[in-house]
Amino acid sequence: TILSQAEQYASSNLKAEKYVMVVLSQRKELIEYYERRGYVRTGNKQDYPVHLNVGTPLMNDLTVEYLEKDV
Repeated sequence: TILSQAEQYASSNLKAEKYVMVVLSQRKELIEYYERRGYVRTGNKQDYPVHLNVGTPLMNDLTVEYLEKDV
């Protein structure tokens, strides 16, 4: 999969020690997808990063959640 190829590239070429995934908290099915692939919820949730110019949320109180996976 593309995800496994990205992880392999990060560990081989960038010497990554941990993978970090940032997912919209409201996307439960996406979080479950990453959990099935070894990612763990960290409990770290933050407001949607409007200040990064990544788009304007269409719903209020949108948050992002961090997941991690050891290499």
